Amino acid sequence: MSTPAAVFPDRTVSKLKVKIGEKEVELEGDPEHVAKVIAALLTTTTSMVVSASTGQVGQSPPGGAPPVIVDIRSFFNEKLPTSDNEAAAAVAYYYKFVAPSEERRDAIDMHILEEGFRLANYPLPSRPAMTLVHAKTAGYLSQSDKGSYRLTTVGHNLVAHSLGKGEGTSSSARKARKPKSKPKRRRK
Repeated sequence: MSTPAAVFPDRTVSKLKVKIGEKEVELEGDPEHVAKVIAALLTTTTSMVVSASTGQVGQSPPGGAPPVIVDIRSFFNEKLPTSDNEAAAAVAYYYKFVAPSEERRDAIDMHILEEGFRLANYPLPSRPAMTLVHAKTAGYLSQSDKGSYRLTTVGHNLVAHSLGKGEGTSSSARKARKPKSKPKRRRK
């Protein structure tokens, strides 16, 4: 049997290797079909390592190592946001850089934020629109359109370099300050 690249030389083919415990499965074929199979596998098991490459059969992707497909729940478990603001930045970062290519987007709104929180099993905020405003005030997001926000450099650096390393910016991670006491008056 001929390989898909031999039949369709101009067509992009996805190759995936999925490892679950001791068992390993290799998938090759149309990117949409392979993505559907991986999505089905991700919903049935949570502790698996997936490595993916896209390109012609027999070629490695440019840049060396193949990208890793990570679902948003695993991403949140790795980054461990400690506040709704950090979690909003993590959702924006995930959908901009980590999500599968068909799910990627530059900006998020309150519906995408709720969906990201739900899929990550993170507690839903009572007012998602205000969570986005607060993340904007914190400097993690900037407003692109009405109700739509995109990740800032500060938000990117927070998620990429600080979250998940035990250095969260939440108030619980900061050292508590003692309140200043008033000087006592001396009696004469």
